[in-house]
Amino acid sequence: MKLQALCAVTLATLTRLASANFDIYMAEEKTTIPQVWPMWHIFDTDPTCGDFDNNPNYLGSDDVSGDKVGVRCDSSSDPYNCAVQSYPADGIDVLEMNFSGAYHWTIYKDRNYDLIGLDGNVYGNCFPFPGFEYDCSDFLTGGFTGTRKFRCLTEFTAAQIKATWGSKRSVAFQMREVEGKKAEKWEA
Repeated sequence: MKLQALCAVTLATLTRLASANFDIYMAEEKTTIPQVWPMWHIFDTDPTCGDFDNNPNYLGSDDVSGDKVGVRCDSSSDPYNCAVQSYPADGIDVLEMNFSGAYHWTIYKDRNYDLIGLDGNVYGNCFPFPGFEYDCSDFLTGGFTGTRKFRCLTEFTAAQIKATWGSKRSVAFQMREVEGKKAEKWEA
């Protein structure tokens, strides 16, 4: 009887760990107007094209502090590691992710890719995890392309993280003024 109880506890623990992770993708949104928007996506499993309808887009930014939702990526070896999907994830030194006030973590390459919160606590471990790409775009309607960069093993899932943002498709961001034109703001 004790062996059965031990097996049940072990199985429950392993099942929880196996389902509690998320993958981080470097992505681009291509629009019908010839523009490309670099961004980041998170998913619990490899996405299908139908998964993008209500998926938040976390835009790349130099500053994701406070209430600034987005992802900050730094690479000391080559800036393209943070800008080009085909470049390897192990070239990324720092990946700071502010998915919402509740989920704000940073991955540091020189700290074993631990998922570190603003409070300094470790909330999981991530590792470079290439091997899956998606292309859910076409010439007429645009769409998304993306490359998996990291898998994070943690008690949190992408579904939990995205639920705090709601079903909004794009995060709010401020466009810079170009050639004297008034800057526009996309509302989330």
